[in-house]
Formats: sequence, C-alpha cells, structure tokens
Amino acid sequence: FLCDKRVTFGMAKNLFVFNRQIGNLLVDIRKKAKLSQNDVAKLIAFLVINSEKLFDAVPGEGYWVDHWTYNLDLLERFEEIYPDKIGDLLSENNFYYYDNEHIIRPRSQRYVYEAGKIMQYKSYISDQKKKQLIESRYEYQRYVRTKFGYGEVYKTNIIDKMLCLIVNKIATLDPFGKGVEMEADRPGWNDALNGLPGIFGSSVCETMELKRLIDLLLGWIGRYKINSYELTKEIYEFMVKINELIKENLKSYSLKSNFNYWDKSNTVKEEYREKTKFGVSGDKVSINNHTLYEFLLLCREKLNKSIKESFDEKNLIYHTYYINKPKDYEIDDGKIKVNRFEQYTVPAFLEGQVHAFRVGTKKENLIKLYKYVKNSNLYDTTLKMYKTNASLENASDEIGRLKAFTPGWLENESIFLHMEYKYILELLKKGLYNEFYNELENVLIPFIDPRMYGRSIFENSSFLASSVNPNKNIWGQGFVARLSGSTAEFINMLTIMVFGKNPFYLDESNKLKLQFKPILKEYLFTKERQEKEIYFGEQKRKIILEENTFAAMLFGRLLVIYKNPNRIDTFNERAFIKSIKILSYE
Repeated sequence: FLCDKRVTFGMAKNLFVFNRQIGNLLVDIRKKAKLSQNDVAKLIAFLVINSEKLFDAVPGEGYWVDHWTYNLDLLERFEEIYPDKIGDLLSENNFYYYDNEHIIRPRSQRYVYEAGKIMQYKSYISDQKKKQLIESRYEYQRYVRTKFGYGEVYKTNIIDKMLCLIVNKIATLDPFGKGVEMEADRPGWNDALNGLPGIFGSSVCETMELKRLIDLLLGWIGRYKINSYELTKEIYEFMVKINELIKENLKSYSLKSNFNYWDKSNTVKEEYREKTKFGVSGDKVSINNHTLYEFLLLCREKLNKSIKESFDEKNLIYHTYYINKPKDYEIDDGKIKVNRFEQYTVPAFLEGQVHAFRVGTKKENLIKLYKYVKNSNLYDTTLKMYKTNASLENASDEIGRLKAFTPGWLENESIFLHMEYKYILELLKKGLYNEFYNELENVLIPFIDPRMYGRSIFENSSFLASSVNPNKNIWGQGFVARLSGSTAEFINMLTIMVFGKNPFYLDESNKLKLQFKPILKEYLFTKERQEKEIYFGEQKRKIILEENTFAAMLFGRLLVIYKNPNRIDTFNERAFIKSIKILSYE
C-alpha cells in the first residue's frame, strides 16, 4: 500500500518514530505523497490494525489522594456488564505498572519547621536520575522494568496490582488510624482544600474506599477459588511486614498503638519505595488463596475500627477530614521526627457521607444516615438540595482556598452538582428507592425551574449558588466554573433506573443471563399513546408508544419497552415481569 501510493522510505520511517502524533504524521504524508481523502482513510485503517496500544501519561503536580479510587468504579462497572469475564481477568498475566520519575519523599525530608511550627511541604519531587533512565529507553518508556529498572518490561496480574494499592494505602493511615494521609502535596476530590496536605490533613473518604476495594477483592477470591496467586516479590515482602504490624496494633488497640502502627508502617513503606524507586527485581512469590484471604480480613478489621471511630456522635454523620498537628517533636541535624500529634476535625462535608453509603451494608442503618444527613447543616432547606459542606466559619484559614470563597459559592457551601449526584446515586444503589425518588424532583436539573436555574435545564452546571449566599438573587442559579462529572453520575443513575443494578448475571450453572429489574416510579410511564422518533444504531425510525409504557435503548440498537397497565412503581413488592416478547424491526 505504501509503495503504491508513492510514500517514500523516509516518510514510512516516520511511522515508527516514538511518540509521533498520528494527526501530524498523516498531514505530512498526505502533502508529500499527494494522497486522496480515501487513501488517507485506508492508511489510517492500516496503521490502526498494525499498531500496538501503548499507555502513557505526563506527570503533573502531585498525587491526589482520591484518584486511585476511580479504578474501583471501573472494575465494578466491568463486572456489571461482563460478570462472565471476571475469572479470566483474575488469571491474566498481562498487566503493567506505570513508571514515573516523581517520588514521594520520606517524612524526614518533607517535614519542615516554618513560622514556629512543623509543616509538610514539597513532598512530591522529580528524581533526575530516574528521569534520565526513563528518557534513555527507546520504547515503553513509562513501563516498570525488571532488574530494578534496567531489565525487561514487567508483567503481572490484577490481584498483584490491587494488593499493591491495599498495602500502600493501609500503610498511609494517619497517626490516629482514621483517615488516609494527604502525603503527596494534593488533597482529594475537593481541590479547594489545597491547604490540608501542608497541615498533615487526612481523609476518611479514602479509608472507606480502601475497605470497598478489600470487600471487592474478598468477593472475587472467595467466588473464584484460584489455588494461588503470583505476587511481585517486593509487594509480597511489604505485605508480610504490614500484616505483622496490623496484628500487633489490633492486640492492644489504643491511641499509643495507633501511633506506633503509623510510625512503623510508614518506615516500612519508605523502605519499600526506596527499594522500588527504579523498578522491581522481577522475582515473584506464590501466595495461596487462604493466606491472601486472611490478610484481607485483617485489613478489613482494622478499617472497620477506623470508620467506626470517624462517626460524629454529636451530629450523627461521619467526619470527612482531619488535621493532625505535631505537638511533640525532635529536630536532629535538620531532620524532624514527630513523637506526638493532636487531631482536629474539619466541619462536615457531603463527600464523607457518600463514601459511608458505599461501604454500608445494613439498609436500616443507611436509612438512619440518610435522615441524619437531611437534618444536618449539609441540607439546604430553602432549595431542598445538598450542600458540599457545612459552615466553615470556625475552620482554620489554612485548610485551603475554599475558606476564602463566599459561602454558597464555588466549593464553599454551594450545591456542587457532581457530589450531590454522587449522593443520590448511592441512595439508588443501596435500595433506598423511596428516598431516592423523594429527592429526585428537587435535585435533578431537568426538574428545576429554568427561571431560577438561569440556563437550559438540558445541561448540568458545576454548582448552584445555595441559600447561604449573601446575594439572594442568585440562589439556585447554575454556574459553570469547570467541567463537571455530574453527567457520568446521571448516566449511571439512568442505567440502574431503567435496567436494574445487575442486568447481567451468572446462574447456578455459571451461564450468563440477562434480567430486567427496572426501578421506575409510576409517573415515568406514558399517560397517552405517543409517536416518537428514535435511533436504532445510526438509523432514525418512528415508533408508537402505547399508554402506560416506558421505553429505553439497550446497546444502542435494542429497544426495550416496559408495559405497566396498573401504573405501579416497578420496585413495589407487588410488581413483577409477567412476560417478555421479542420483536424484530426490519
């Protein structure tokens, strides 16, 4: 093909230049070889078919404490759609680790004395020797290598990667064993809490997400009883040391015990990071199912205590963030060692309640939490919506830039749509259907009065000004300060509402099955016969929707129509699917 279309050797050689952008490449080739648009299309097809997908990313400004948690969303969604593929996923040895020149400095280097107190600054730095090593590689630059950076690209399995996360994160709990430390210069989901890392902030959200990860892995290894798993030697050694430290901590669980665990687990983690800074040995250790299961149970036991202690007995909701202030410390040759911290709570955030719902298991307890949240300062009684946080009037200015924002504006006490949608999505996922629909008409943008919203109700906003804002004229008005993830949460809601939480499942014979369990309120069904235009794939067609029906598209080409002649809520105990008819549209 290349020869037929007058593409010279020099041009073809450019196809293999590392990191060449395909768009620029095609423009060059089309100009020099005078290819037609059709020829360019064929060339693109040729390149794609004969290409290998490479993973790459550019290091940024630090590690946000929450970014790893979105892997759990992807894993859960994968299982919802491909429950028959999880067994294969666990046995694949085709996963990689990302290689980065940026490192997290040990405590002795990131603790600094400034203005009469101990702070945590410049935790995230670039290691120049590591950067040179990465840049010296001809290909697969950002893939972890064996022989501690100088060998072949290292391959592993997903259990190894999940365990790597678990061991690292459980070794990052704060000195009181409650939140995950913000040790890498960046906060979590709420970017405007950018001061917390410097004042030893920690987050309960990630503690809960760690428990969620452990629960997911426990479910998998319990269901798919693979005899043994191959682990990276360095991760296995890290796990063994943390396992003993957790046992020691749980034997005499106390403030002193939690501090000792924090100190020792951080030391082990720092040793692990130094050892694997340039890569791994490439050696693997086989661990049996029982040993892994017992370690995960031990981690969960510790995390259950962490979460229980983070419950605010006064306001009956969960704390979200903590500040851990050094109170007793030593300075030796410029290096600081902290011997004691004091912990302070940050006012309530909706975020913590979202994560509490994710790991909650008892419906009666979740209903109580829902009521407590609604009775708390997180609820805007005027707008009937949920605010990002309670009042920060008495909070330290050091927590971050959101303290400088006017209440009810940006991340400070506004209705931040992404987090509010996350909250009501959890109501739906946890089976609080009546509570979910009670909130729906007040919270979802399509139901809001456009005159108050100030923009089209067919688009989401970053945030809505809440009723604590001093300017009453903008209460409930939507503003777009940045991109919002609320659309992803909305699509997730719609999918569950229309098809149920787990439409695909494995039966007793391990066969893949499809079931429809819609969670729809009766008012969502048509009240009269309607003619609609819809797309089947790329083709637009007219269909007739009879009275008392609800229609949705599955896979972009399979029209699903529910008929509800008695107009009852589909999640009503009396509701069931009487029959299913499969029709073909030609």
